[in-house]
Amino acid sequence: MLTRLRITDFVLIDALDLSFDAGFTVVTGETGAGKSILVGALSLLAGGRASSELVRKGAAEAVVEAVFEGDGDEIAVRRTLQADGRSKVTLNGNLATVSMLAAAVRPQISIAPPDRLRMTGRFPSPPRSPEPLELCG
Repeated sequence: MLTRLRITDFVLIDALDLSFDAGFTVVTGETGAGKSILVGALSLLAGGRASSELVRKGAAEAVVEAVFEGDGDEIAVRRTLQADGRSKVTLNGNLATVSMLAAAVRPQISIAPPDRLRMTGRFPSPPRSPEPLELCG
């Protein structure tokens, strides 16, 4: 379970520190509120592709950190992207590879499209009710 997410100098975010409680978390908001940036940060921690374009303009580096708890264990992950394109990954404070990061984080999160129905452009038909029965007596 994701318990903490800290983002610094990532895309448009200067600094953000979020804590999550147990249970189901839904991120909602107006268009342009930054939901996709949060998803992008989590995707980066799940082994997603890094790019120097993700570093906020004028910053030397972007940092995305998270803490996951489960089964009595805690995993602290951190991914640093530098403006020159270099990237660094740590798991529990130790240097790691992106594939090690992905193996540790992917089982911890599930990111779903915001609205699958709208994305397909088709809406399911409502269930048909059974034909009314005529009772003759």
